Amino acid sequence: MALPEDALSGLVARALATLPARRRLVIGVSGGVDSLLLLALAREQASLPLLAVHVRHDLQPQAAAWAAQVQATCAALEVPCTVLPVAVARDVPSREAAARAARHAAFASVLQPGDALLLA
Repeated sequence: MALPEDALSGLVARALATLPARRRLVIGVSGGVDSLLLLALAREQASLPLLAVHVRHDLQPQAAAWAAQVQATCAALEVPCTVLPVAVARDVPSREAAARAARHAAFASVLQPGDALLLA
């Protein structure tokens, strides 16, 4: 079931209101619809500075296009964007787990005291 735009906007507004005092919102943006919507709604509703972070694993041939799409969207929304390339080992039992660990490390590398990380 799809939610109407005002319902989604209300969900994000309530989520932002529950955050303790923060100095910046860091939003993980994969390029998928869910994270792009979160970015747009946060841009519309947040009173804090935003930073979009796209982690580029290069696991898919479309990785460069996804990064470019995120950068273009962020430019249109006037949200600073950082693309963080990460290396994911190929000779591991689970590349998904290795990619997740690399993403977590990438987000940790940009988070500063007082930041809140938002992920869709």
